[in-house]
Amino acid sequence: MRGSVLDGLYSEVTLQHAAWLADANLARHLTLTLDRWSNARMESIYSFNIIFPDRRMILLKSEDLSTITHSGENIAGLVIALMEQYGPKRFVGLVTVNAKNMVNAQSSAEAVPTLDRMQSVVTFIRASHKPLALLKDHAASRGIKRMLVTSNKTRFTSVHAMLESVLRLRDSLMWLVKEHRGLLSATVLAALAEHELFFLALSQLCHLLTPFTLVIHAVQSDDAPMADVRRYWYFLARQMDSLKANLTDPGFKAHCIAAFNRRLQDMHNPICHLALFLHPWYRGTVSKSDTAYQSIRHTAASLWHNNSKSREETQKLLGELDLY
Repeated sequence: MRGSVLDGLYSEVTLQHAAWLADANLARHLTLTLDRWSNARMESIYSFNIIFPDRRMILLKSEDLSTITHSGENIAGLVIALMEQYGPKRFVGLVTVNAKNMVNAQSSAEAVPTLDRMQSVVTFIRASHKPLALLKDHAASRGIKRMLVTSNKTRFTSVHAMLESVLRLRDSLMWLVKEHRGLLSATVLAALAEHELFFLALSQLCHLLTPFTLVIHAVQSDDAPMADVRRYWYFLARQMDSLKANLTDPGFKAHCIAAFNRRLQDMHNPICHLALFLHPWYRGTVSKSDTAYQSIRHTAASLWHNNSKSREETQKLLGELDLY
């Protein structure tokens, strides 16, 4: 059986896997996974797998690594070598077990930039006199005056501003990496190593955040009524519908839509309906006979009553609502 059936199956599967990896449309947005176990002879066996977007998976190799130190740096070196062999730009994820050395390896070889990694780039350069001066000079030679902006995680718009500043200074940052590599930290170099993937993710994220930033500035103005909060959610819903086409990661796209829909449910409450009814733009859109209007009257009466208004005052308010 070993000489006939198994050898034939091995050859067939190997050819199939090679065909999958050669398919340019299929073999992109790949995830590299690795795991470790010990066999009966206490040898440390590592397996490396590739998962395709349609959840197909292939085993790249299993290797006995008993003779090397299982440090994060060594494992990261193996991961990076595999990514380079198959094309690092094709990978968007790395999955490992939660052992400390694996976590360290993932920190060294992670392919997908995160907000924290972007912030680390900004923080390091802003705190480093020489890299910052070089970056300013190079940016100024290209007519760019606005420099890197740091972010505050409690202020959404500051995160967007930070991402835009990194994107704006893309060419100057890559010049700094190329000409003054020794002045930069390993974290900055790792974040910018796959700069095309890094800046593609930045561009998509900035495009996604732009309408939200516009809305936040609008509703925080002194003269913004509560009805505008509800109206702007409709604006964001339209924007989200058009933005879906620009998000290439199916998982991230699904996450964004689900998160938006959860927040949208917060807008379906009687007080928001009352606020919209009172907004001049929507005057006359609801008939007195509508069930929605009866709900609006009930909400107004409850609010008036809870503010220590008398029955007579509440009836007067409802009469004014009817006239409106």
